[in-house]
Amino acid sequence: YDFDLTQNNIQYNNLLENNNTEFRCINQLPPSIIIIEKLDRELKEKYYFNYCAYEGIYEEQRSCCIKVIIIITDINDNSLQFQHNQQLPLIINVSEYTSIHTELIQMKAIDSDEGLNGQIIYSFSKWTLNDKTINDLFYINPSNGSIILLKQLDYEQRNNYELQIEAVDLGPNAIPTYANVFFFTDKILIEKNNTLIKLLR
Repeated sequence: YDFDLTQNNIQYNNLLENNNTEFRCINQLPPSIIIIEKLDRELKEKYYFNYCAYEGIYEEQRSCCIKVIIIITDINDNSLQFQHNQQLPLIINVSEYTSIHTELIQMKAIDSDEGLNGQIIYSFSKWTLNDKTINDLFYINPSNGSIILLKQLDYEQRNNYELQIEAVDLGPNAIPTYANVFFFTDKILIEKNNTLIKLLR
């Protein structure tokens, strides 16, 4: 602010060392810094430049500069993506002799947002939860996406399972993403002498 009048008052403002095309200084009262291009925090989070105000004219001109840092805050604008190709299901072969509490696979989704917008939780979809057998046999860790075997598999009772995994972040207006996993139980045949093991599907 300048208490002087006429030509001794602030004449114009400028952004020095401004290599950013996203911002521009408007010479008006009060002076303003405006956004002229779309911002993307994932591409650039901070902007640095010097904001200078000039008063007077010619040899009597004076200036005052301050350093400005603009920090772009995050919004929940990035979609979750599983690391594998979501268009294709994951197919996992599991022996019926697999020990309980074994981790069968870890599902992994990525989100470029930060904070709660990038914090992901995993679960079985409502469609999968309707299958009681799956819920009795499998557990998914909500924080890291690990799928754990809870009970012994039995080839004769059922030899394949389709699980739909849901991943969603904790930000506002979050949209879940899904991936499908197929588990096929391998039948184990042990001959009488216990020396030969064959795997069949």
